[in-house]
Amino acid sequence: MILTSRRNSKKISFDQKTMNKPLLNKQDEYPDDIVLEKYMGGTKPYWDEITSWVAAQFPSMAFEWRYYNDGKAYTLPMTANIRQKPIEG
Repeated sequence: MILTSRRNSKKISFDQKTMNKPLLNKQDEYPDDIVLEKYMGGTKPYWDEITSWVAAQFPSMAFEWRYYNDGKAYTLPMTANIRQKPIEG
């Protein structure tokens, strides 16, 4: 798979084996910017670009890293903070 950044037209390719390898599996290593940079290396700017775009397009979305014991890894669920109006009937 090849991704291209709109910012600098730099292309980056991903090996399918690398994509399937689980990361962020140390519970005591919270995925802050430093940890993400460690694991993502040169692809971190793409991550920042994607998350910034999602946050701008969907301002009601909340990002929160969570460690799940069943999967033994951190994930980043994105949840909508939308209150639904009750249906009147």
